[in-house]
Amino acid sequence: MPYYVGLDVSQELTAICIVDEEGSVAYEGMVPTEPDDIITYLNSTGEEYGRIGLETGSFSHWLYHALFEAGLRPLMLKALKARRSVCF
Repeated sequence: MPYYVGLDVSQELTAICIVDEEGSVAYEGMVPTEPDDIITYLNSTGEEYGRIGLETGSFSHWLYHALFEAGLRPLMLKALKARRSVCF
């Protein structure tokens, strides 16, 4: 079963939420906003990820490329568009 990841990135910390196919939270955590720390956390679960949502922002390109090079499948999201697609 694939899991899906949401990353809420700020300057110092990144909140990570991992949900299953049904949307139930399987893992939650906070790590420093460093690609290696995020990748280590994601790999520590032993799960396979369908998609990793990453909100557009000042750290987006840096993190996107690091996640992609680590073999993960990041997806850039504009917060307003993501909210509209869920709420409307």
